[in-house]
Amino acid sequence: MRSAAVGGIAAAWTLRSTNRRAAAAPGGRTVAVFGAGPAGLTAAHELAERGFAVTVYERLGAAGGKCRSIFSDQALPSEHGFRSFFGFYHNLPDTLRRIPFRGNRNGVHDIALGAQLSGFETDGAHIRAATVTDSAGARHSVEADYYVSAIPLDKAPAVFSDGVLAADPRLESISRLQSAWMVGIQFFLRRRADLAAGHVAYVDSPWGLTSISEAQFWRTPLNGYGDGGVADVLSAIISEWEEPGVFDRKTAAQCSPAEIAAETWEQLTAHVNKVGDEPLTDDMLHSWMIDPALRDPGTPDVSYDDAIFIQNPGSWADRPDATTAIDNLFLAGDWIRTQMNVACMEGANEGGRLAANAVLHVSGSAAGRVPITPRFRMPLWEPLELADSALYHAGRPNAFDLIDRRYPVR
Repeated sequence: MRSAAVGGIAAAWTLRSTNRRAAAAPGGRTVAVFGAGPAGLTAAHELAERGFAVTVYERLGAAGGKCRSIFSDQALPSEHGFRSFFGFYHNLPDTLRRIPFRGNRNGVHDIALGAQLSGFETDGAHIRAATVTDSAGARHSVEADYYVSAIPLDKAPAVFSDGVLAADPRLESISRLQSAWMVGIQFFLRRRADLAAGHVAYVDSPWGLTSISEAQFWRTPLNGYGDGGVADVLSAIISEWEEPGVFDRKTAAQCSPAEIAAETWEQLTAHVNKVGDEPLTDDMLHSWMIDPALRDPGTPDVSYDDAIFIQNPGSWADRPDATTAIDNLFLAGDWIRTQMNVACMEGANEGGRLAANAVLHVSGSAAGRVPITPRFRMPLWEPLELADSALYHAGRPNAFDLIDRRYPVR
């Protein structure tokens, strides 16, 4: 991550103008990034390319955040939940093209795994140091010129101390943002099952299921993993945890892992199978794996350690910018204000680019700013968006909002 050309970007996102510079270390070159998901790694990548000494701290034992690779106990490729690359993504593909990897002339930068951000030490509107806790529970002080917090939304409020909130009261609004469980489960199949050439949404599934048949997109045959008996991965996500299932009538939150897998499989097959055409049959099922971030399933203590940001009505006002009122603290993630008003890898990548640009600006760096491609807006929808905006500001529902009236009431 020390040198690579930036290319293929049409335009740059303009950073909000400010004359602030970090008080303690003008021109400082050390950066501590907390969180090794797409946002944190993007910020680290861009700053390292521009000559900064960057160290990334990640609480888990692997980098990648919600996009990390996981292997089942049978050495089969698994994941937190499937990730889609949509055609309107531009910033993320640019980063993917430039990621250093083994055999590339650029090495990877420092990543300290098993190091969880615990808090910040403040000196007025300045971060003096951060504290990380390692996997053994020992606490360590981290000092840098600049600090980028790229940890998930559900972990962020706990690390912002009274001193941080006193220096930037706007950060209190983060605690009002919402997150939800979107738990991945992979079904490893003995035969291919190309249900669709992309993303499938099971719109009347009580557990809010979605899926992707993955083998069609892989260059490496799946029979090279595990015992060689897997030909496809049907990767699904469970988004609703409080509604009873169709077959055992339990909510997902009440089910054991085996019950979750059985009910999910039954809901999937009930949706896609019909007389004379059964793309999913029980004899195809080799094994399954649920996201290990689901803790104590089937017990009253069930919890999920990797919730995803959701955009409830009015949440834009509570989302922070990449810059803060603290001169050397910056934020990155898909939950800060980006062009993408939805939690996704493109939004996380843009959040990392915004944080990198903020560091470049405040440090007084002469390096080129990180380009951000503007999100494409379909001109055809502009009149409808203007009409909707007028209805919203008049306190009236959307023209298509005939049943579900979940909109801010004035």
